[in-house]
Amino acid sequence: MNTGYIIKDCSDTKSIPLDLLRLADPSDNMLSSYLDRSFGIICEHEQRIIGALLMMETRPYIMEIMNVSVDEAYQNQGIGKRLIKKAIQKAKTLRM
Repeated sequence: MNTGYIIKDCSDTKSIPLDLLRLADPSDNMLSSYLDRSFGIICEHEQRIIGALLMMETRPYIMEIMNVSVDEAYQNQGIGKRLIKKAIQKAKTLRM
């Protein structure tokens, strides 16, 4: 696993490149329906966002993953798995 990947929270989900998010959800209408209301987690490599996960509270105490995207050049390296692990940790801290 490349240690040059940084997984971290992203408070500004609009900073995540739409082309990356479209890999998992090609509908701009759907993306816009949850982008502003989501918690973001990103993976950076060399100061570039190469992976993202968006999740939101859909009901009290229920978090739903809305989007998990990894740049095609970086797929099959465990980045999606690391994003999901971070999302689980985040949900636990939010008591979801």
